[in-house]
Amino acid sequence: MKEKNKIRFGFFALFFVILHLLLICIYAAPDGIFPKSLKSASAAYVYPIFDQKWSMFAPCPLLDHEVSLQYVFEDGSETEWLSPTENAEKMHRFLRGSHHGELMLAEYNLLYWVNLDIENLNLEYNQAVPEDRVEEFRGGYSYRMAKNYAYGNAIYLFDKEPVRAQMKCSFKNVKTFEEGYLILPYFKWSEE
Repeated sequence: MKEKNKIRFGFFALFFVILHLLLICIYAAPDGIFPKSLKSASAAYVYPIFDQKWSMFAPCPLLDHEVSLQYVFEDGSETEWLSPTENAEKMHRFLRGSHHGELMLAEYNLLYWVNLDIENLNLEYNQAVPEDRVEEFRGGYSYRMAKNYAYGNAIYLFDKEPVRAQMKCSFKNVKTFEEGYLILPYFKWSEE
């Protein structure tokens, strides 16, 4: 390639990069900063290839939630109802980039599956899982995850293995503002 052609190609590449960045910035700018005609021209370039909706990554959460656990240990000690991720939630709100967000995401994921079981089994809120539906619930999507979650939190919080635990899952739909809870069947790890 001749030196003159290299320079032309370089200027063309530089022009393209500047134009590309300018169109991206115009597209991403809040409304009112640039004229609508310029925004629509930039949208014609940016939208088909570079636009992303957040739903591409995950659906928007519809439920606000809280998990409470109550443990019984081998030495006979019992806990009150406690929120195992209360401190993690506070730390996540304080420092969004920390690992505490992963703990909150794990809890949200668990409650997604619990809510799916509630819907699939046509369970009612504001009660414990009915005795005649316990085995059916244990065969659902969430029971094993919830049992592992409860066990892991007992080890993490108390540094000892639980004998038995009970979980209460509270939900609030952020669209309809409906609230409710479900108390899951006891988790048992050894005979008392």
